[in-house]
Amino acid sequence: MDCDGTPFSLSSLFECAISVLNTASVPTKATLTHKFAAHWSKGDLPLWSRRIDDVDTVGCTTLVPDHPARSVPTSSMPPPMRREGSKKVVKFIHGLCHAEGVAIDLMWDLIARSILLWGRSIVGSLDDAKKGRELDHHRMDLGEFPREFYDDWVGIADEEARHFESWAERFEQVSGGAKYGCFQMHDGLWNSAVETSSDILARLAIVHGVHEARGLDVFPKAEVRFLESCDPVSVDLLRRNLKDEIRHVGTAIRWLTFLCESRGLDPVTTFHRLVRQHFHGPLPGPFNAEARTLAGMTPEWYQPLA
Repeated sequence: MDCDGTPFSLSSLFECAISVLNTASVPTKATLTHKFAAHWSKGDLPLWSRRIDDVDTVGCTTLVPDHPARSVPTSSMPPPMRREGSKKVVKFIHGLCHAEGVAIDLMWDLIARSILLWGRSIVGSLDDAKKGRELDHHRMDLGEFPREFYDDWVGIADEEARHFESWAERFEQVSGGAKYGCFQMHDGLWNSAVETSSDILARLAIVHGVHEARGLDVFPKAEVRFLESCDPVSVDLLRRNLKDEIRHVGTAIRWLTFLCESRGLDPVTTFHRLVRQHFHGPLPGPFNAEARTLAGMTPEWYQPLA
């Protein structure tokens, strides 16, 4: 039962992930994410409600979609501007809304694929790795990553949903009442998800180690843009979100390191190989070295790829 008294019918974290991915409305994706994250944190949900061995008999609605459902823009007309010269800032905030909305889907896609596809050969725990224990490849149920892995990514999905809601509210304020979805946005980030859909290491490296880390790099320019627009509310929101995004990148680097080491791979060398394989061209700068270092991404991770 949810806090509002309505029954909760989904029986596993996997089904929750698929529910979000198959929901077209981004605000509804955010609402569902908060609900599902609360149930997961309370221990109400198993990872999977059926035997992994029976996956071929599962209906189409419980398979991971190649592309998440997404509402089309509600209008091709630009929203009314509250003040002169604000159109670029309003559109920029809409772009931040869009990025956070895509991030919700990216987190749930990672969770769903980890349960269904990627997790079959990865066992052990982060605590084991930290303490130098040998991984027990028979200790955990087929299909599972460590519990800490899912705790991290469900929590990040919840934070991305909050980020989306905050920017969507801000967009409505600065645009004079327009809603998210009135501008057409590109789908480039999801192309990287498709490119890395068969490999957890590639997903962590490209989506998080490249694209999400790039978000740390553009923070200083975004901050200046809002300061020059005399928009302290957006500056404060941007700064608060930066702390979360640093932790998100750090989580990806931590799990990439753990998974590489569990396979006998060097994390930095593996990252370089995956970026050269899946990302076209050099990594663009300038880099926000301070934020990257706080995330555990020291220069040896990215400078050789610049």
